[in-house]
Amino acid sequence: MAAPRIRIDPTTQERLGPRALAELDVNLRPVDCQTCGRSLGRWGKAALEVRAEDGFATASLHHQRCRPPAWVEGGLRSAGRPNLTWRAGCFRLPPGEVPLFLVNPSYEYALLREDRDWRVANLEPFTLSGFGLEFPSRPLPPLPALAASIDGDRIGVDVRHEGAVIHAWRDVPVEYDIARVTHRWGSILVAVTTLMDVGRPFKIGHLMDLMAAGGVAFAQAPLVSVSYAPETQKLKPRDHSDHQVKAFSLGAEAMQRAFGLDVDDRQVAAGFALSDGKTMLIRHLTGRDRIAVLFLLSVYCALWSRGKDGEPEGAGGVHLIAPDAASGDELAEFFSAAGETGVLESVGRLGASPLSDEGSAAYLSDAVIGTAEQFAAAFSAYRDAGGDWSLHASRGHIAIAIDASEADITRADFIRHYPKVAAF
Repeated sequence: MAAPRIRIDPTTQERLGPRALAELDVNLRPVDCQTCGRSLGRWGKAALEVRAEDGFATASLHHQRCRPPAWVEGGLRSAGRPNLTWRAGCFRLPPGEVPLFLVNPSYEYALLREDRDWRVANLEPFTLSGFGLEFPSRPLPPLPALAASIDGDRIGVDVRHEGAVIHAWRDVPVEYDIARVTHRWGSILVAVTTLMDVGRPFKIGHLMDLMAAGGVAFAQAPLVSVSYAPETQKLKPRDHSDHQVKAFSLGAEAMQRAFGLDVDDRQVAAGFALSDGKTMLIRHLTGRDRIAVLFLLSVYCALWSRGKDGEPEGAGGVHLIAPDAASGDELAEFFSAAGETGVLESVGRLGASPLSDEGSAAYLSDAVIGTAEQFAAAFSAYRDAGGDWSLHASRGHIAIAIDASEADITRADFIRHYPKVAAF
């Protein structure tokens, strides 16, 4: 083996041969001892122990005092490696800036298979679970054995086999933009390789080369839960885009056509302020003046509710949380009439069972109106309903809570599901 900091006994060198030893050289990394769990250190040489049985072998690194280098016949362990080091990170992968969860699942351990000669077979357990070795040219279907979860600025991925979690890569940092795209897609591409130190900076070209050579296993992990950090949910001041100005203009025209209602400077100013997370101006408005502001902001936020094919997308749409049923009915009546002018493709009013056709269609609308209790019930139903309801489970870009203190509304569990939240 080429690595000068790994001790290998003569029997192992003879049994494995130069080719397998060279593969172990690029697949193993001395971090922690697989016997005592303490660091292998920078200066000493890690000892390589190989256990072989029925055409398979495991190679692991240890302190020499804990376990000297050796070739051992029998005694393979299929699970239970509490000292194994793994590293993972989230990246944007070209082309198309695909959100990628990249993981090296085993730094000090490798699996080998004997087929004439010994070869490293670290990816074989993953391919048996449904991973592929070719970079997908189109989106993969979600793999049932996988489950991804986002909690604030952290993401985790679990791998299951026969109902048991066999790998759990959790508490991995994820940027807000990557979390947002993952939420919209309802899944993230998981890439597994032991040929890279994922914890250190690397060139994307090197990763692409490994992918082309079959050194990376791929699968799509469905997003089973998402919870944004309150700090990232806040609407923050920014330059108002042409899109927003045009959306406000279209919204104002729709209200004039539907009700003869002329939007004045107070309402426009309150709409721009609310889109920046400032609620003072809208708090001073009542009745239709306030609803008009909510309609302007909803028209703007609903611009990205649907894809190019006109179908609803994940993490899209505006959810307006009314303080009571009567207020919800008033909002729905106003939004439906103004929306019929064409600025909103659909307006939904919650009330029917979430898993009914009527309730399902309402929840996928560009603007959805309901009480906090109705949204909480819908969120719980879609979260627990499984894959057929994945779009519903990921739906909703912004929650606008009306006549509710920010502290009250942000305490609700379902609110953390939204990328953006406004409450006044």
